[in-house]
Amino acid sequence: MPKVSIITACAPNAAQFLSEAWCSIKSSVLPVGWQIEWCLQEDGPDRTVDPLLVSQPTISYDVNGCSLGTATTRNLALVRSVGDIVVGLDADDMLAPGGLLALVKAVSVSSLLAWSVGRDCHLMPNGELVNQVASLRPGVYRPGEVVEKWLELGRAPFRSSLACMRTKAVWRVGGWPALGRLDDAALVYALSALYPGVIVPDNTLIYRRWSGQKTIQDWSKNLIAPSKDFTVRWVRAMTEDCKDSR
Repeated sequence: MPKVSIITACAPNAAQFLSEAWCSIKSSVLPVGWQIEWCLQEDGPDRTVDPLLVSQPTISYDVNGCSLGTATTRNLALVRSVGDIVVGLDADDMLAPGGLLALVKAVSVSSLLAWSVGRDCHLMPNGELVNQVASLRPGVYRPGEVVEKWLELGRAPFRSSLACMRTKAVWRVGGWPALGRLDDAALVYALSALYPGVIVPDNTLIYRRWSGQKTIQDWSKNLIAPSKDFTVRWVRAMTEDCKDSR
């Protein structure tokens, strides 16, 4: 029976939001015959996640024992996953109603498709939900096309923190790269450079805006440029190797 593995790295300051993430997971609908597991890995020295939450039979939980960063923590969760498809979800975010179903259905249409992403709405500190304007049209994208659009636009063409990806393809590119920023985006761009994928028109992610999120911290902003440079060189090296081997 096919399975979806949701991969979440949790820093101690985001543990307060895990119950909301879990509610969005357990209320999600999947295609007939599919199962779900949540592989949750805590990035820190001690366990701070509610023991009652992680006692759920569909949750696989562990703690690093030290702070290793988001990408490494995601990969440690990936090691325990058994799903045919992996879905990245940040600890402070939530799946939008119907979002997981839309992503899984889209990537399941063909074995050639390796990834799918959707639209996102922002959950503001006052509780308001704000829909985001899509940068790219929905549909199937050929290998390399998303990276071209990313560089052309000069900004992320979609929210990469929730992406539905074929597990074998994720392993082939080495999982999440050890970057201080953009590790989730880098992984999706790497897959999109090698495999076709789909952008769905549905809202799939509820992205939380709050004072403790990593992306608004000054130290985090300083890592954007080198992380982008790494991603471009990584993707180009992979695609050049593919051309050389033909």
